[in-house]
Amino acid sequence: MSDCFLRSVDVDVGVPPRTFQEHQSFKFHFYGFSSLDSTKGRKVVLPPFVCFNHEWQLDLYPGGNTSVKTKDGMTSLFLRHLSENEIAVYSGIVAKSNEGEVIIVSQMSHTFSEPEQSWGWNILIKHSILLKPDNLNEGTLTLELRMKLVETKSGVNFIPTNPFGKHMLKLFLEEESADVLFELSSDSNSSTVQYHAHRLVLEACAPDLARLCEGCDKSTPVAIPDVDPPVFLQLLKYVYGGKVTADWARDAKKFIDAADKYDVGLKIEAEAWYVTYCNFTVDNVIEELLYADAKNCPLLREAAIDFILKNTMEVIQSDSFENILMTKTITKEIMLAMASAEQGNNDSSDKKTDESVAINDLRMALYEKGLDIDGSREVLTSRLEN
Repeated sequence: MSDCFLRSVDVDVGVPPRTFQEHQSFKFHFYGFSSLDSTKGRKVVLPPFVCFNHEWQLDLYPGGNTSVKTKDGMTSLFLRHLSENEIAVYSGIVAKSNEGEVIIVSQMSHTFSEPEQSWGWNILIKHSILLKPDNLNEGTLTLELRMKLVETKSGVNFIPTNPFGKHMLKLFLEEESADVLFELSSDSNSSTVQYHAHRLVLEACAPDLARLCEGCDKSTPVAIPDVDPPVFLQLLKYVYGGKVTADWARDAKKFIDAADKYDVGLKIEAEAWYVTYCNFTVDNVIEELLYADAKNCPLLREAAIDFILKNTMEVIQSDSFENILMTKTITKEIMLAMASAEQGNNDSSDKKTDESVAINDLRMALYEKGLDIDGSREVLTSRLEN
């Protein structure tokens, strides 16, 4: 029974009072917290959760995000809003020692007006304080997030969000106005599946798919080979501005392949989920690295190289290691990463090389400037500099 553990779970019965509905609490348990990468700018990816019918995600930077200027290791924490509609919330973060002493208590309020907007604490607490044995329960750090709706102030008129996205999504699979028809084969029963689309939408949001349809109308199906129909359906939904519904743990790689083949931005989301669920081992890390190189997935490539740096001798001795020696770009990047890591160990300055900046940070910086976030590390860095 050594593998069993107890976890307190709240079970709601009936309709809670209004005051209970306005407050929600979530506990996040970081097992093996001391082993998490504390390099500045490195983020721990947490699964999304739902609160007040909105989807959220916590972004934890054990060693602080890149905007923290102090040389002391500081832990950063941000609340990321994933849903479309605007919402205003109070949020607080609490952590206690094993003796029940409060070591973190911090609050904020913010109006999240768009998807992927984040707000939080650049300097939450010193990382060294969290690592103290008295503050970890058998190596586990527990953070409690408390959230409460901010009531709309009287006298402030309600302003709805722009409905364009909802109107666009109504065109998804709409046959009457469609002028394009895609056809896919289903491996499960050897039948075909057809999906209607609109040329104008494809030209604006998926040019490669639009080019496939040149000279065709909805009476002439355009064949889409080597893609599962459910995957292509979600790919089309993304093109129309919809939120993808997928079993990412199982199908993330299929989405990467399809999105890469037809140059759809969903590849970046699929790559992020693939990295989240990917279990690197000495035996498979070279295969994952070569796949990342073939599909131009810099986040996966970065994660694979990080694993290699932490398990260098074991990977070098593996049977598959010589496969990457034939790929000069990968070999060069590994050597640069090793040099950057060595410089980081010997240099206390805050100066960062291009290789030491996390892909997530590069993408976020480009996104904030309204620039394209797809491409290799070199392309992202060049785009940001220019």
